[in-house]
Amino acid sequence: MKKIIVCLILSCLSLSAYSATDDKMAVDNYVNQLIRDGLDVCNDESLDQDAKIAKTKKLILANLDLNWMAKFTLGVYRRTLTPEQIKQFTEVYSNYVSKAYADLVKNYHGQEPKVQQVRVLDKGEFMVEMLIGTAKVNYLVRQVKATSDKTNLKVSDVITEGVSLINSQQSEFMNILSNSGFDKLIDELGKRS
Repeated sequence: MKKIIVCLILSCLSLSAYSATDDKMAVDNYVNQLIRDGLDVCNDESLDQDAKIAKTKKLILANLDLNWMAKFTLGVYRRTLTPEQIKQFTEVYSNYVSKAYADLVKNYHGQEPKVQQVRVLDKGEFMVEMLIGTAKVNYLVRQVKATSDKTNLKVSDVITEGVSLINSQQSEFMNILSNSGFDKLIDELGKRS
């Protein structure tokens, strides 16, 4: 009986290890495909800078978990806002973030991003460590349930030189909400979009 229980436990452990390895491989494949897609846009000599920015913005909108990020950056103030305000903020926030990152195409000078490591943080959460030129950049990648019941991967945070994008934004946005209110936050982000 003990042998059967030990075999069952070992089987369960090996299945969960297999699953984690599969998930890490899926994340690695996802991030490497994102890199290829981004480099294809940046290196496409037939596109002018505005076209590269527009294509990059589409890539960003498709791969960042902007709904989750927007809600996270609102912090405790999210509970005080109406669903309509959260929807409005998410739209403005999505434009703001996608523009900010798409505009970075202007600073691209042939750097080759390289995935160094994928670590499992929690079920469905992974930290992808990358090197872009000489900068160390980490991406928080999460599994997001899509409406078709397929699991999608999305980037939920970008951590550069140890500074989290969404934590910095949360601090800034909560300060604006606290001192000036929701309309001022929408106005500020709208100006930056």
